[in-house]
Amino acid sequence: MSVLFSKALPETTQVLEASGERLEVEIDNPADLASIKWKHCTADDEGEYGDEVDIKFDGVRVSQEDSPEAGTYAIVFQELVMADDGKYICIATDKKGGETRVEGDVVIEPLPETARNLIKKKEHKA
Repeated sequence: MSVLFSKALPETTQVLEASGERLEVEIDNPADLASIKWKHCTADDEGEYGDEVDIKFDGVRVSQEDSPEAGTYAIVFQELVMADDGKYICIATDKKGGETRVEGDVVIEPLPETARNLIKKKEHKA
């Protein structure tokens, strides 16, 4: 039986640069799940998406929070950067090797220049 998502990624999530965000999915039948993979791809100037690449979880700025018992799986960003803009894909593989995918776009709004300057001042003081 293929993995069923009871909660998929939102079609579009708009967030402000330097803010945090949580992208979460929920699996309806976690007992059938073998693995979860997260991928990201960015769009070019024409809006065409490029290759899907594995998300690098560093455990600090970008971490993965899974609760297999509850069937919830999430990416947590502590501080989004403009490079995080793009499409996020969650691929669930069942125990027979079948894949189910959900995806959603994250649109990052740049910080206003005044806020960017305040952040730079704080970084220099540290």
